[in-house]
Amino acid sequence: MYRRITKLAGLFIATSISSQGWAMNLTLEGEYVVPAPREELKNDARFPIENYRVSVKKDVPEPSTMEFDIPIDLVGEAKSVRLTEVKGAHEGLKIFDGDQAVTTCVSNWKNLQCVVNFKNLNINPSAVNDHLERTYRGQQLRNKKELAERFGNEPIGFFSLKDPSTKEEGKDCREIGGELYCF
Repeated sequence: MYRRITKLAGLFIATSISSQGWAMNLTLEGEYVVPAPREELKNDARFPIENYRVSVKKDVPEPSTMEFDIPIDLVGEAKSVRLTEVKGAHEGLKIFDGDQAVTTCVSNWKNLQCVVNFKNLNINPSAVNDHLERTYRGQQLRNKKELAERFGNEPIGFFSLKDPSTKEEGKDCREIGGELYCF
């Protein structure tokens, strides 16, 4: 079995390849967006995704998984989500399901664009309000409160990953399992 761990520009990659298939663990940066009903809320509707981790598996019995922390501005306390890939989706489409969310994603692993429907989050509005009051002021506070309330009533949104695989001088790019990975 071949195993390689690489870190470059905030991207951690652990790769295992055997004759039965391959697995890759990625830690990436991303952004979660709450749908904004008005133009003036759009700048405040973007939230960084912390600790986004993907375990990609190809031609092995275990499904791929993704994990990430829900932005604390929306839920008021630390909450992580772990999702498992639903096998059998159409080519180019990745569907993940778990106790707290369902996502439908397109593109390759390092450029995922996903629609997320959260469920069973048990959000405490007081905790959200307290966190926002400690963190923001003025119009930004009012905007964040409106967006958090909107999220609490309808926990749906979009997330995308920052693309660390743009070809740059000195990056090592390889095709693995039909997808391009650059380290």
